[in-house]
Amino acid sequence: MLVAYFYSVGIYHIQSEPEMEQRYPDLILRSRPPYEPPYQFMIELKYIKKQKPDEVEAKIQKGREQLKRYLQAEESAGVEEFEGLVVGICGDGGCFGGGGRLRIVVC
Repeated sequence: MLVAYFYSVGIYHIQSEPEMEQRYPDLILRSRPPYEPPYQFMIELKYIKKQKPDEVEAKIQKGREQLKRYLQAEESAGVEEFEGLVVGICGDGGCFGGGGRLRIVVC
């Protein structure tokens, strides 16, 4: 659903799990001419089971560490406007405060 949204916006070229030094970020959104958005994004998705809300912080931290490695990879060099995002997605019923099902962390 997330990819469908970004595709409909039309300003990004979407790459799903491209190889970067034998690692695979979940999504990369690169600018697509003639558009010049202020940022390009590298997104790491983390699924958290409803039954395990205590895993939230550990999974978010793991996503941050992964993004740091991806952003240091040679393939991302020269893309100064990359923003790293970790998107935590929770199972039915929500496991974030207030019953939320989505958490986005900027790295």
